[in-house]
Amino acid sequence: MATFPEDTTTGVPAGHGAAWSPLQVNTHDPDLVAADLAEVLAVQLSSDVTVLLRDEHLPADPPRADGPRSQAIFRLVATCQARRRRPAIWIHRPGKVVRPDAAGTVLGSLRRGEHVSVDHVDAFTADHLAAELGEPRVAAELVNRHLLVVPIIGQDHRLAGYARIIGGERHVALSPADVAAACGLARSASRFLGGARGGLPSGGVLLPGAEVHARHQPFDGGRNGRGGGDWCDAFLLHDGRIALVIGDVVGHGARAAEIMRRCANLVGALAAFPLHPDAVVRELDQVTGGLDEHHLATCAYLVYDPDDRTCRLVSAGHPPPILIQPDGTAAPLDLPANTPIGLGLPEYRLREFEVREVELRDGSILVLYTDGLIEHRGRGLAEGLAELRGLLDAPAAPLPDLCDAVISGLVSQERQDDDATLLVARFTGRNP
Repeated sequence: MATFPEDTTTGVPAGHGAAWSPLQVNTHDPDLVAADLAEVLAVQLSSDVTVLLRDEHLPADPPRADGPRSQAIFRLVATCQARRRRPAIWIHRPGKVVRPDAAGTVLGSLRRGEHVSVDHVDAFTADHLAAELGEPRVAAELVNRHLLVVPIIGQDHRLAGYARIIGGERHVALSPADVAAACGLARSASRFLGGARGGLPSGGVLLPGAEVHARHQPFDGGRNGRGGGDWCDAFLLHDGRIALVIGDVVGHGARAAEIMRRCANLVGALAAFPLHPDAVVRELDQVTGGLDEHHLATCAYLVYDPDDRTCRLVSAGHPPPILIQPDGTAAPLDLPANTPIGLGLPEYRLREFEVREVELRDGSILVLYTDGLIEHRGRGLAEGLAELRGLLDAPAAPLPDLCDAVISGLVSQERQDDDATLLVARFTGRNP
């Protein structure tokens, strides 16, 4: 479960003066994903939170005598009440079945990936909203409070569930920062439902100004459960810019995977805020460095502006990205030599991470990767980097083909001793 130091602050905007805490999840149990999400949201927003998941994530209902099951069936999975000094959380197994109104505006908005926010709910509206949610008993709780319902969109791009948030104080509305934080945390949780590792879908993503694809080859093919701490992701920020992140927690096994998920979730949540790249990496450093057992990690984080074609990058001990120019010229970027995150030493607290700004012409490709892609038994970093550059001589090729060529050319299961992750983006800019 997530833990929340009472006197810790990280400089991230938080509702009601609460200390910011990252979402932590267990990828193998959707109940625990929901519980962690409920707990973080409840403490962050000083509210009562219930998380419901689509029934496909849980055991199916027994046959009903009164007709076929509705397509809009969810199960109440976790509840956390934070209107007290110490939050109380419940995991409901198997969980009450809830059937929201399939034709209602609330479910319609959630299916479109939109949140529903109603402040200062009156008695009439409370009855209406509770009926649409399929939970008439919550109507009394809604009166004079703020209702926020945040969608959880699954890897199949369908509504996987939602978080029902009822503001803890009567006549007090949640702030826009509260709403943004809740949406970011729900988006983070969505990557870890149904056993997904997290990050980009296998088909890549097409964002306004960039096409992004990724590949991940786990150590030992993931057969022995000794995977490491690699992750990568792409985000469309609130102002239309694009953020990419790739990271690698040192080590293998469950602990490295846990730290990886913590970092990945925190980046997903921070994407909801207008933070500079160095601030995001500094937050990651504070989280990893503040653990009971220090865990080193490397990462690279960048923000691309498709309007002015600039890109601001920060690397914390991570292998250098390779920039492929539109003419096919490929070379590693010379980035400031920041140290890895997670050192946890007093002299490194609140340290600065130097950022570099580069111009990315339309058609440029940026290749980010973890050291497991280029280094293995019998092949050093320099040799692996040279081999990677040699595989990047077809910049006009479709990005999925380029990714597949790199993985097949560099990763050998017989010699692989670490996770290998590749993140490739072609930048096209955006015309007014």
